[in-house]
Amino acid sequence: NDQFDFHSYCIRQMTLRAYMDLMDFEDNVYGHSYFVSAIQHLVEIYLHLAVSKNSSDGKDTAYEGMTPEEIKKAKRKERRRQARQAAGKEGESQTKTAGSSSSDKPVEYFGSKVDEDPEGEKYLSTETPLDEAAKYVRRLEKHAGNDPQTWLLSARVAIQREKLSLALRAAFKAHEIDSKHPATVETLVCVFEKLAESKDGLSAELSAAVNQLRSQLLGGESVSAYVGDLSSSAAKPLSAALAVALARSASTCKGVSAGVARSALLQPVDTKSCGHDGVASLLQTASSLFPEDAELRSSIAKLYADAFPFSTRIQEALHA
Repeated sequence: NDQFDFHSYCIRQMTLRAYMDLMDFEDNVYGHSYFVSAIQHLVEIYLHLAVSKNSSDGKDTAYEGMTPEEIKKAKRKERRRQARQAAGKEGESQTKTAGSSSSDKPVEYFGSKVDEDPEGEKYLSTETPLDEAAKYVRRLEKHAGNDPQTWLLSARVAIQREKLSLALRAAFKAHEIDSKHPATVETLVCVFEKLAESKDGLSAELSAAVNQLRSQLLGGESVSAYVGDLSSSAAKPLSAALAVALARSASTCKGVSAGVARSALLQPVDTKSCGHDGVASLLQTASSLFPEDAELRSSIAKLYADAFPFSTRIQEALHA
């Protein structure tokens, strides 16, 4: 109602500049930086939910690695915690009911909606996280198409949904915007690996598009050759994210030796740009790719021990 009044007010008072500012704001509100950031994190959580759901496959992994006695003890502890939590909620609801009145009800202004899921329980319990993620990704593509993160998320969602044509399109868009972005490299490798695995099931049109884009994005090389060339031709130290991308891609490419992954992980990175999280991701990737090689993790930790002297992850790797 207030906006309808504003329309007539602007025409009546000839304040057309304010009127056009309002129209421009409404047209681009979904492209606002805060909204885009929130939706990106929303999609990340949906992807995490989808991966967790697929990995668990209906099994309870909370007690994995425990002995039967430890499992019983953990389950008893969990039941006691749930009982205390339920008792607390019941007491809180009784208190609210006793002290509530009609004046305590939240007031709705101009048709505003009351949040029916303030704790996010319905959000986290969705059965179709990938469909929900795809819905929000389409909004990002429409209103934040110049952000490479939009297309990287779009590619990840499409890969999880096994929509390889959409994943290829998103990877191409991300490459157009920022071809040197570390996540772009990882996404390209992942998309073309998935396409190679599904080569027999691709249509003729999609196969032709894949060959054309392979020539344009990878220089006509195979994925393994592209990763190897990128690793060996780096003129300056790689960023932490790019090192992780190369190491992960090397683990999936049969034509790339383990030495490529090791050299990528051992590339010195700028600690100011990557921070402690970047170094931690290097150690995590080394643990997943080479779980038996404690010497490799120790070598990585030595590179950054002086920069992060109080890091628990680095100290554990040093003394492993």
